[in-house]
Amino acid sequence: MWCHENETRKMLVEKSKDFCRDRATARRKKKAYPVQLRHALTQQFRSADPRIELSRLETLVRKEHLPKPLSAIYSLLRTSYQTTRRDLLQKWIVNIPDLTVEQWSYILANSLTPLIRSRDRLIQFKYLHRAYYTPYILHKMNPAFPDKCNRCNSPNADFFHMVWDCAQIQHFWAEIADYITQLMAMPVEFHPAVLLLNYLQDTTSSRSERTLLTFLLFHAKRAIALKWKDESPPTLSFWIAQVEQTLPVLEQIYYARGCPTKFNKIWTLWILRNETYTNRTVTVPAQPMDWLVAPN
Repeated sequence: MWCHENETRKMLVEKSKDFCRDRATARRKKKAYPVQLRHALTQQFRSADPRIELSRLETLVRKEHLPKPLSAIYSLLRTSYQTTRRDLLQKWIVNIPDLTVEQWSYILANSLTPLIRSRDRLIQFKYLHRAYYTPYILHKMNPAFPDKCNRCNSPNADFFHMVWDCAQIQHFWAEIADYITQLMAMPVEFHPAVLLLNYLQDTTSSRSERTLLTFLLFHAKRAIALKWKDESPPTLSFWIAQVEQTLPVLEQIYYARGCPTKFNKIWTLWILRNETYTNRTVTVPAQPMDWLVAPN
C-alpha cells in the first residue's frame, strides 16, 4: 500500500512539473508573438512606421456629449459618400481622360436601375468601384505574387487593364460591339465609358433599347468576371450562352409582375435572332409568383 501511494505521489509531482513547464513555455510564446509579428511586418513592408489615426466617424462617436447622434452620424456619412464618389471619379479619369462630371452623374444614376437581380447589381457595383482583386493589387499585398496579366503577360495588370486594356479583352469587346450593332441596327461606340460604365445617353433615347443594351453589356462584364483567372478571354458564344441562361428568369419575373408586353418589347430583337431561345418550351406561370405579390 505504501509503495502504491509513493508511486502515485511521484506521478502527481511529475505531472505538476510538466504542467508548470508547459505554462511557462506558453507564456514565453505568448510574449514572443508580438515581436515575431512586428518583425514579419517590418520585413514585408520596408517603409516608415504606420500612423494609426482615428477616422472622422470614430472621432464623432467617441465624443462624450453628442447631441442628436443619429442626425450627426447620418450627415457625416452623406459627406463621406460624396467624397468617395469624387475619389472614384478621379480614378476613372486616370484611365478615361475625357470622362466628364455630367457623364459620371448619369452613370451613377442609371447603371444599376435596369438590372433586376441583386447579384447582377452587385457585379455592376463592383465594376463601378473597381472592387476586384487584380495581379497588381495582389503583388502589392505579397511581392511573391506576379503582377503580370494572366492573358497577355503585361506587367502592372491593374483593374482597367484586366477589363479593357488587355489586347485579348479588347478583341472580346470588339466582338460584343459588332454583335450589338448588327442586332439593334445602331452604332455602338467602342469606348470604355459606353461599354464599361454604361454611358448610353448619346447612344439611344429609347428606354427599351437602353434597357436591352444595359443587360447585354452587363453580361459581357459578367463574362469577364467569370473568366477572371483564365488564361484565355471569354468568347462571344460564352457571352450569348450567359444571356440565354438568364432570359427565362427575366421572363418569369416580367410575367409575374403582370407586364409580359414589356419583356417582349425589350427582348424581341434578341429572341428573333437567337433560334435557341425562340424554339424553347415556354413555361408561363398560371398565377404570379408568391414572393413578388403583396399579401392580401
